Amino acid sequence: MARSLSISVLNQVISSGANFALGLYLVRVLSPTEFGLYGIGFAIVLFYAGVGNALFLTQMVVHVPEKAPEERLLYAARMLAALLIFCVLTAMPALAILGVGKLVWPLLNEYVGSLVAVLASCLAYLLKDFFVRHAYTARKEVWALIVNSAIAIVMLASLLVWHHGASDVSATGALWIFAMSNLVGVLVGLLLVKLPLSLVTANKVILDWKEAWRGGVWALGGGVVIWSQSQAYIYVTALIAGPAAVGMANAAKLLITPALFLVTAANQILMPRLATLRVTNINKMFKTSEYVALAFILFAMMYTLFCAFWGGEILAIIVGNKYQDIAPLILAWCLVLIFQFSRAGTSVVLQVMKEFKRIMFDNLWSAVVAIICTVFLLKQLGVQGAVLGAAIGELILSVLLYRAVLVHKRKAALSRT
Repeated sequence: MARSLSISVLNQVISSGANFALGLYLVRVLSPTEFGLYGIGFAIVLFYAGVGNALFLTQMVVHVPEKAPEERLLYAARMLAALLIFCVLTAMPALAILGVGKLVWPLLNEYVGSLVAVLASCLAYLLKDFFVRHAYTARKEVWALIVNSAIAIVMLASLLVWHHGASDVSATGALWIFAMSNLVGVLVGLLLVKLPLSLVTANKVILDWKEAWRGGVWALGGGVVIWSQSQAYIYVTALIAGPAAVGMANAAKLLITPALFLVTAANQILMPRLATLRVTNINKMFKTSEYVALAFILFAMMYTLFCAFWGGEILAIIVGNKYQDIAPLILAWCLVLIFQFSRAGTSVVLQVMKEFKRIMFDNLWSAVVAIICTVFLLKQLGVQGAVLGAAIGELILSVLLYRAVLVHKRKAALSRT
């Protein structure tokens, strides 16, 4: 597992590092308003990817251990076929709505390029996620590393060309670079994995979809409310204070972004392994998740101390002088980081136990609290209040998820006696 974790961390450093490098470049060259618009577009991409992950990718991961070994590759091919159908069925109405909107509301013409770039980014990012999740499920972490390396190379090369080109840097252009880079990752994934797509039949895809839907419908609800909670600072701030305020919040968030690499990398390793332990040794599954949660909390606290002492100076070097008095925002983001890390283990455990309904309702309550607190604190404290509202939502969610896992742990202990 140590080798897999090291590959996963490297994979996440390359994957998130490329996006982080893009963010660093944009925060330097874009105005706060344009950087805020990019952040809003990226939040939409995360929402779409969350829906696709809930309905397809997470379901694929938790159902794979129940499939016969010789069936798993064909099962992955059928899930990719289902995912492609989902992409077509969502992209076509979006384009139709955009076309009608241009006729009804001529002012929309100004934003057509940006909206199409967001849609392309949504599709490419979700399809890339399939090949990364499949690589971890198949215990072929190197495949994910190759896919994300290809994306990073294309993204950074495009940035270099863009920087030395004659065209002006814009949020729309950045989203197109993001979309094209992830599309390259999709093509590399197809070449690597070599799924038996020719053996896929419609009736089997329908059966797999029905199986996935039982948990996916609740995971979808959970994904929507998770996005509503985690991105509340973006859409609430955009509506009340405008894109420039979103740009300021996202500029401060850049400092904690490297820490998030670790939790994403660990979760990609943990989920398929905890899914197997659910079947073979449920007691070990609970213990592993507890150790992971403790390690993450300690790491987040150490990272917070680092940010408290040197965060302001480091961020000033990164973002320049366009963002003033950003130190309080950094500390607010550190609170978000601690509460996010405290639920890392519990969230994965509930997913592998297929408790998607419970996850959805726990996220719903925390999302309601997060949105209310974000609106109230934004009006009282400005952008810092919006981030603090997100932190409160994360704290509530952490407590609720821990309580849910504790109930399952007690039930497992009683079943052994």
